[in-house]
Amino acid sequence: MTGNDLVYEALRLINYTNPKGEVDAQQSAEIMKRSLPLVNVILADVLRIEGKNATRLAQITDELPVEDDTAYNVMPWGVGMLIAQSAGDGDNQQLCSAMYNQKRGSIKRPHGARRDTLPTPWE
Repeated sequence: MTGNDLVYEALRLINYTNPKGEVDAQQSAEIMKRSLPLVNVILADVLRIEGKNATRLAQITDELPVEDDTAYNVMPWGVGMLIAQSAGDGDNQQLCSAMYNQKRGSIKRPHGARRDTLPTPWE
């Protein structure tokens, strides 16, 4: 999935579409101009959860460096939340925020182990 695909999916989720359910590029031109920073904000959040190094998309047409499940099921809600917030659309922002926070819990995390240790003073 590319960043552009992600933005279009987010726009469909929050119903910023024409009567046929398609994203109208002319109506959404202003949003598309601002979309790269929005995608990068959500990308930084989910990469941290996946245990990967933070990176940014240089162009909106670049492939997302996340797991497919994260790209298709989690990130559209986060991008939709930011788009709705920037448009002053409180209802969609609240819905997307709730869904994004819920779905963030499903992101696969790296396996690891924690040990209980007591700190020891340095000598």
